[in-house]
Amino acid sequence: MMALTKAHNRMIAGAQTNVLDYGAVGDGVTDDSAAIQAAINAGQHIYIPEGTYLLSTPISFIAQNQIISGDGMWQTVLLGQVQIGDGDVIVPNIRRCQLHHIQVDDDGRYDYAVEINKSRDTRIEHCYISGIRQNRSVTCFILNNRIVRGLGDWAYLSKDYSNG
Repeated sequence: MMALTKAHNRMIAGAQTNVLDYGAVGDGVTDDSAAIQAAINAGQHIYIPEGTYLLSTPISFIAQNQIISGDGMWQTVLLGQVQIGDGDVIVPNIRRCQLHHIQVDDDGRYDYAVEINKSRDTRIEHCYISGIRQNRSVTCFILNNRIVRGLGDWAYLSKDYSNG
């Protein structure tokens, strides 16, 4: 008798880390915080497929050069908060993180959907963000996004469609 094993992206060297492989559901009801954070903790390039993901607690980039990407700003929706950087350090040690093709909606629970705090060379592209705050970070590239409110100092905007 032959045993079959379900193949996961994480079984292929260099493949994106898919949050579904870590138990995320993306139905807008199930709390996907732990599953998405587990995928972030395990991988360098995290893929979040189309769906609505409820985050009861913020998710955080934990290493340099991490990328979180989705299927589009209207297809992949995170309801909660994404944190980039470590607000407890004096010198930014989270560098070159990227967020692409995702909608981050604070769902009325946070002041900002994306919090960039003490990071360096952050890049956010093709996202819809319902509030962003950038604090004590160096060189944040915020390109081709729709941002409802917020920003901060040291941010570079290109083709941004803020506030309408």
